[in-house]
Amino acid sequence: MARHSRYTTLSISMPLELAQAVFAEVRSGRFDTESGVVCEALRRMLEGDGDADAQTSTDDEDDGSSRRSKPPRGSS
Repeated sequence: MARHSRYTTLSISMPLELAQAVFAEVRSGRFDTESGVVCEALRRMLEGDGDADAQTSTDDEDDGSSRRSKPPRGSS
């Protein structure tokens, strides 16, 4: 029996400023992939959560959206 994937590949266009923000999130280490950034943003939009520092819980399957732990801003 063939297993169906939960994921699909999309090709999207976005303004340069948004793309740069996506790349910056990955470079900062907060996300592993660009897909992870976009998935997290869509989850928050669909949940109606505008808090940029809130973390959402996901199932154990890795979709590239895992966030890495970072200390709070302003702490050393």
